[in-house]
Amino acid sequence: MENRRVEFFWNRESVVEILIWVAVFLLLTVSSFPLDFYLSFSLSIVLLIGMVLLSLFNRKVTIPFFLSKERFFWTVLFTVAIIVLMTFVFSFLEERILYYFIENSRVASEVSLLDISLPEEKKPFFEEESIEALLGNSQTTKWKILILFLGVTLVNFLSFYRRRSLAAEQVRNSLLQEKMQMELNFLRSQINPHFLFNAMNNLYSLVYMKDKNATDAILSLSEMLRYVTNCSKNKEISLEKEIVYLENYIDFHRFSFENPLNITFEKQVGSESIMIAPMLLQPFLENSFKYSGVGRVDDAFIFLSLNATQNQLHFYIENTVCEKFRAKKEFSNGVGLQNVKHRLQLCYPNRYVLSVNELNNIYQLDLV
Repeated sequence: MENRRVEFFWNRESVVEILIWVAVFLLLTVSSFPLDFYLSFSLSIVLLIGMVLLSLFNRKVTIPFFLSKERFFWTVLFTVAIIVLMTFVFSFLEERILYYFIENSRVASEVSLLDISLPEEKKPFFEEESIEALLGNSQTTKWKILILFLGVTLVNFLSFYRRRSLAAEQVRNSLLQEKMQMELNFLRSQINPHFLFNAMNNLYSLVYMKDKNATDAILSLSEMLRYVTNCSKNKEISLEKEIVYLENYIDFHRFSFENPLNITFEKQVGSESIMIAPMLLQPFLENSFKYSGVGRVDDAFIFLSLNATQNQLHFYIENTVCEKFRAKKEFSNGVGLQNVKHRLQLCYPNRYVLSVNELNNIYQLDLV
């Protein structure tokens, strides 16, 4: 508990504040050097005490009870009253200190008949004409103290608004990150069960028909499920793992049809350290399988191209469009494609271009 208190007291803000007060004290002392050093030191100490007390009062009383509750009229009225009151109190204290030094200087400068003035003896610091000048500067002293106190109050209020703005910004950022994470988790939860449902249907068909590829399909599915379970929890994974997942996905569908599938996957990856959001490309491939008619329609095909460097990724899909799916418009307006667009905006805001085009029963999707 004691270590916590020490750490709290000697945090960064406390050290900076102490250094600022030391700098203010030195400036006040240096500005009064035309006076006696001890007088300058004493006046600066009194002013520093007044400014520190006013700063503490503002932070502990004025700001919590008035300003933080948006009572601007009462805040201004109360602040002005406190500043005026403290100005009169501390100007009175400074005048008393000034009178004290002047009286002591008079006593020290008196010379009796037995005193012998030596040529090298210095004149008293306060001469008769300077005493009257110092006594007539009470208004100047009040204005000086008033300006200093106003400056302290202004700094306190600006510091309060700055801290409140930073706190509000932190809350907004925290809520935004939490919202983004919740949205990503929701989108992933939509993708994974949807794919698993389709995969289990395919496996059921293979096992029911006693297809020789059933065991290989189960193995491919287990690899995909391992990827979904382990890698999709991460914010980013290596592009190589995403490619392996896409290849397993293609192989799994090959086992679902007796006839060979016209699927081409060209890839060129410049580095193994390239990272990507997990399961970002799979929905595009899934839609191509769903609407191209591959395995069900003659001359149907799917062509994939993936080129990646350290700074850019280019993913392209081209596939046929089966006539019976054209009227439904499920591909262009489906939940899967909307989800992946949403994920792209969350993961890569304003850093991607996604274009979709359909011409002569050929669907083209280009992601850069």
